[in-house]
Amino acid sequence: MTPARAAGSLEGVIARRAALLLLCFGFASARAEPGRHLNYAESTDRKVYAFVFGSRDRCRVFKRSAAPSEPFKRMRRGRYGAVHQGEPGTQKIADFRLRMRPVHILPTNDAKYLLTFANRALDGGTPTEDAVWVLDEPGRFERLDYSKLPNETLPEWPDLKRKLGKTKKRPPGAVMRGAAYAFLTREIAPGRILVGRQTEEGGDWIAEPICYEVRTESFGVVSPEPKDLRRLLRDSEPLFRAAAARRLGQLAQKENEKALRDALQKETNVLARAEMAWALVRGGDRSSRKTLRGLLRSPKNPPARRAAASALARVSPSGADADALARALEQEDPATVRLASIALARMGQPAVAPVVRAASSSRPEVRIAALSTLAFIDDPKAEKVVLQKLRDRNADVQSAAAVALTSPPRALFPANYGEFARGLTACGRAKNPNATRRLCILAAHAQMLHDAVLEALVGLTPQEPKAIWALQRLVEKDLTTADEWRAWWKTEKAKK
Repeated sequence: MTPARAAGSLEGVIARRAALLLLCFGFASARAEPGRHLNYAESTDRKVYAFVFGSRDRCRVFKRSAAPSEPFKRMRRGRYGAVHQGEPGTQKIADFRLRMRPVHILPTNDAKYLLTFANRALDGGTPTEDAVWVLDEPGRFERLDYSKLPNETLPEWPDLKRKLGKTKKRPPGAVMRGAAYAFLTREIAPGRILVGRQTEEGGDWIAEPICYEVRTESFGVVSPEPKDLRRLLRDSEPLFRAAAARRLGQLAQKENEKALRDALQKETNVLARAEMAWALVRGGDRSSRKTLRGLLRSPKNPPARRAAASALARVSPSGADADALARALEQEDPATVRLASIALARMGQPAVAPVVRAASSSRPEVRIAALSTLAFIDDPKAEKVVLQKLRDRNADVQSAAAVALTSPPRALFPANYGEFARGLTACGRAKNPNATRRLCILAAHAQMLHDAVLEALVGLTPQEPKAIWALQRLVEKDLTTADEWRAWWKTEKAKK
């Protein structure tokens, strides 16, 4: 081989390697990880870019002649601020003040619109402040209307049939939702923007994946059609796959089962796997529960366990899941424990035996999780175990039992009044004022006119004012001191 040919061959190898490198960079930049792109964003074709500065309320938009060679992540780390007036050869499209501080922005390929997304749904509802800015009309924006999107399927504690009155208190372990969103955005056709959104609950956990289309011409928001959702099950982005599976699960249509099953066989992302299995179970496929139970047992993989617990808390309860969910109460991750507790509480009586076993754990935190679960099951045995834990030697467990019985307050099964009285006395002896006070109030509200309960309340009168308050309401006597109540009780016992 001549030197010239050798040099030409080497140049060809270098050129091919460079092309391959650029292709890899292009693939990496196309796969945008969900996040809060506060300061910099690019259109899907990367020719339009926008950045936010000045306390995140001023935005500047430019159009390039060609897409940059650097990956998006590196561009996003660039210094874009008030001094930046565009790259060489760019055209300034807009420079304006936003009416809100966005968490994610996306300019469209034609540089006509800028989409902005914000965190404003602190009550757990759908965001209401997202908007589309019309860039050639300074100051004009249109709000996005989410009213046509389906309601989200969320894990919910069951209603307690014996609940006393109305209560606005949140169930144990409940968290505020909607305070942190991450997004994926992609222009799939002129005027059609595909948006993926997920709620982050902290750490590496993501939940409630949803995808929808924004139509810029009408400023409308719609859910993708089933055929588009089936196509998204094969998308390169896990968030879109998970969100598509979630929507297909909500539809619960038989014709989507094959696409979901095929996708599940290839899926490696744990959130997407959980949502696909959930969708199949919703459609009537019982075998996919095994997939969820397998994820729930995943060693050293908290996101898998959380995703599975969430899915099992949203499908129709089945006793087949009881043991796996009860073992999940032993996890150290609070989100997994909360979701497993909800799933078990919704299951009702079939969950009692395995959760009762968890209530005997040597670990106080596991006993507490079991009590929160048992307190939401309408079963005398479940309630009795919660009452027995009022005599637990661990003060935190004792307090948790009192909280479980009063959040919300409920009418106890009459067969358990004696156990309640023993627990009330134990809390007084342990000098646990918060637990004692809660139980005294419950005795009055639940109208526990039972000799053992009355005797326990009388015994507490020297130390707990709420015991006197409860007795006054139970027996309608205007006695105000411990001595008066002891004398009254002595008389009452003599009558019996």
